Amino acid sequence: MKKLFSMMIALALLAGCMCGVTSCSSAGGSKADMSLLAVKMGDKWGYIDHEGKFVINPQFSKADCFYDGLARVCLDGKYGYIDKNGNYVITPQYADATRFSEGIAWVVSPDGPLCLIDKSGEVINVRRDLLYAYPFSEGVSIAKGYEDKYYIVDKIGNTLHTVSEGLRVQSDFRDGLAQVTDQEYKDGYINQQGELVIPCTFRDAKPFVKGQAIVEVENDRWGTIDKNGNYVINPQFDRIAYSDGDSYVIKVGSQHGWCDRAGKITINPQFDEVIAFWGGDLAPVVMGNKIGYVDQNGKLQINPQFDGASPFLIGSKLAWVFTGGKWGLIDTEGKYVINPQFDEISLDLPSEISRARAAYSENFYVEGVAAHVKKLLESNCFDGMKITQTSITDFRKKYGLSGNATSKEVDYSRDVEYTIRAVGTFSRRVSDGWWGTQLEQLPNAKLDAVRLTLETKEEKNLGTLFAELRKVLGSEKGQRDGGQYFELSRVGAVITLTVSDKPLD
Repeated sequence: MKKLFSMMIALALLAGCMCGVTSCSSAGGSKADMSLLAVKMGDKWGYIDHEGKFVINPQFSKADCFYDGLARVCLDGKYGYIDKNGNYVITPQYADATRFSEGIAWVVSPDGPLCLIDKSGEVINVRRDLLYAYPFSEGVSIAKGYEDKYYIVDKIGNTLHTVSEGLRVQSDFRDGLAQVTDQEYKDGYINQQGELVIPCTFRDAKPFVKGQAIVEVENDRWGTIDKNGNYVINPQFDRIAYSDGDSYVIKVGSQHGWCDRAGKITINPQFDEVIAFWGGDLAPVVMGNKIGYVDQNGKLQINPQFDGASPFLIGSKLAWVFTGGKWGLIDTEGKYVINPQFDEISLDLPSEISRARAAYSENFYVEGVAAHVKKLLESNCFDGMKITQTSITDFRKKYGLSGNATSKEVDYSRDVEYTIRAVGTFSRRVSDGWWGTQLEQLPNAKLDAVRLTLETKEEKNLGTLFAELRKVLGSEKGQRDGGQYFELSRVGAVITLTVSDKPLD
């Protein structure tokens, strides 16, 4: 299973402090403006300057970092955007929304589809066929549609390319490549045309940074590759993680240190746990059960004393630390600039460890579900099967069924699940040679019909789907142009469609 965060950030937020951190990832696209910092006091979020003074008073139920001059905030369950004066540029009205990136953002109105908007709130495009979409990076957005399809979307919201079937996109585009996972749970990389350019041969893989990517191979060894898929650092470490563009965190045995981009160790593995430099001159290290900071030579500069800590992410001069159940800011000498007083903070986490949050559609894509059903019935067949010429053995083989199973359940999308059921006589009772009978399977028996039963995840959508299916089929019962016979009905919370290439009884 792929982890949402790498090992390094989990170590940074030691002893359960993760609950007090919101990730504002700078993954690709626009970078966060950290001149104002989002903090939570009590149950409200606001923004402070680097001296700890509130510039925007606590008033939001959620608040993110600033991107493109705007910050996404949540008020009473609705998302909107504010400027650095705290004024609403786009009023809270959305059920979900991404941060702005490259001047645009994905938003979702209650029960609505994904919409692409500009910084004035003007709608650029509406995508009813998408389940979710990520902020833009390198001019494109990764989005997922129905039937487990992934798309590369341009800045006006149109699909540029469809990613090959069977590949799941795991990262934004960095250095022109994005990480994907195949059906065997192996990782590789695609380009912006959706083409697989580095085969899926790795047990795990991370995004590219300055032309190199971290990968794991089968023997639990970690190394790095270039954009041609060749090893730069041969797999040799127990773990590698990004530290900044010029070095890596490494694990040898149970100890942690650093190496350069060629794999040469620069700080000997000697620490219980470490976190990255990420552009600063100091990096957090865990010694015992406390966190301190070391310099680029591995020399301790700030004594271990904190329960949780971040790298110096704020202009390379300030770092968040956690002690006594509160967050505060220290300078590079370890002195408090702002005493610990905040319940939660928003961190501008580097893109290497945290993917920016996607926006999820609330639209019931009834047209897409009906189109999928129609596609199943193409060429006077069902899913490519000439019904009355298909044996129950062939049916089971097609859907990977074992034993005497006669139905296949499909979790089609977030909205709909359905069952494909073979209709016919596939067994019979025969004498057991004594005084009873036994069931005999008929593996060569042909199907009489196929029955499709559909259930919507929300009952309110059932009527809408039934009406759309009736529209696609032309009626509730009859014969289609291709000669296929069908009957559509609704009983309770289930829609049933029976089809055959011979008249139905």
